[in-house]
Order: sequence, then C-alpha cells, then structure tokens
Amino acid sequence: MTAPTFTPQMLGQAENTLRALMTRFLAGTGLTYHTWVLLNATAISGGEVDRGWLTSVAINALKIDEAAVDAAIAMLSGAQLVATPSGQVRLTETGSQLYQRIREVMAPATARLMRDLPEEDLAAAARVLTAITDRANEILTDQRSR
Repeated sequence: MTAPTFTPQMLGQAENTLRALMTRFLAGTGLTYHTWVLLNATAISGGEVDRGWLTSVAINALKIDEAAVDAAIAMLSGAQLVATPSGQVRLTETGSQLYQRIREVMAPATARLMRDLPEEDLAAAARVLTAITDRANEILTDQRSR
C-alpha cells in the first residue's frame, strides 16, 4: 500500500475536521473558535499577555484582521473571562476555570488523536506543517505588497 499524496486539500480536511471537533467541545461555553484561540494563547503564556502580541498571534494564526481580534477580546472581556488593563490581556479567575474545564473535556479526545503516533512522526509532522505555514505566510505577504 502506498502512502497518500500530501496535498493542500489534505491540510484543509484535517483543519476543518479538527475545528469541527473543537467547536463541539466549545458548545455551551459561549466561546467561538476564535475566542478559544485567544483564551488558550493567553492561558498557555502564563495567564497575562501583551495585547499587541496577542493581536499579532491571532492575526497570523487565524488569518483574521485586527477588528476581528478586537471583537473577540471584547467578547471575552464582556463575559468576564479576561481583563484588559493597560495594553494587557489577563485571564480572570472565571476565565481560568473555564479554560481548565474545556481542557479537561478535551483531554480524552486529545489522547485518542495522538495515541500510537511515534514521537519521531509527530516531530516530522510539526516540522513539515511549520515549513508549509511559513511559506504560505511568505506568499500572503508577497501578495499583499503588490
């Protein structure tokens, strides 16, 4: 049996499937995929981040504009999941608790997704996906500058 051909469609299918799975975990939380990414980035960065850094990460990762990031942060702030003191975004106790609950619910699925995948395969996949992302970002930058 030959290995499947690696195509952009394969990447799209994987992303769409994982996003659909994540959306199921977020059901009933009031979070969208975008607000989850911001909450997650804040949490894994220690619970408080520079708003400019978070905006840059979201624009780069989600390919959304600054207005969409601002709206997502406003939603998180309005739900009292984050506070936004002076150029910072900080998880509140409520935000931290919700983040932990979502991570706990996700843990069995995450373990199932990763089970039996050799560490060297995961490392190779990470390198390939990082290279593809970097190259796609270069193309987007080139097209914007035209």
